[in-house]
Amino acid sequence: MLAEIVNRGATAAGEKEHVQALKVQHDGGASMQRVAQLCIFLASQAGSRITGKLISAAWDPWASLSEHLDDLAGSDIYTLRRILPKDRGKTWGNDQ
Repeated sequence: MLAEIVNRGATAAGEKEHVQALKVQHDGGASMQRVAQLCIFLASQAGSRITGKLISAAWDPWASLSEHLDDLAGSDIYTLRRILPKDRGKTWGNDQ
């Protein structure tokens, strides 16, 4: 996804996101250690109520998310959403 943001440019991705992506790409992305730490956090009791969210090991303040569990559960912050063709005014595709 990082490469896609960089390739799309600031106009499509947004200036802030593009600048962040360039910095992360330049720095080599999230280290495997940081990715592993995020996985351990999500599997721990502290992260046990976090589900259905897209959390970046490189960009997001995941280590402190356990302080905001109620906010996360009650909102669409970091939430993935499946967008169907009909959500975008298309008549093709699976309606289910």
